[in-house]
Amino acid sequence: MSSFTLSVAGQTYYLPADTDVVQLQDRLVDAVRHGGDVVAIPTVGTTEYVVLVSPGLPVYFEERPDLPPPPEAVPGTSSAWTRDMFTAEEWDSF
Repeated sequence: MSSFTLSVAGQTYYLPADTDVVQLQDRLVDAVRHGGDVVAIPTVGTTEYVVLVSPGLPVYFEERPDLPPPPEAVPGTSSAWTRDMFTAEEWDSF
């Protein structure tokens, strides 16, 4: 199974497994083509972020096969993996 992350201006968001990545890409491209707009970004956990996407903003998706499920997000923070959650070999494989 593959997991996807979305990075916007250096902030990484871990997308739920059921995210329609193509639809999200289309919304991001549409926002840029219209000079900028806010786009809702679903994340693993309970938080959904709304980000302002504009031309020139670095945005990229990454498909990561076989990632362990990310931890639940702490309210008020983005979901993220930390080094102490993995062995050295696992961390280096990312």
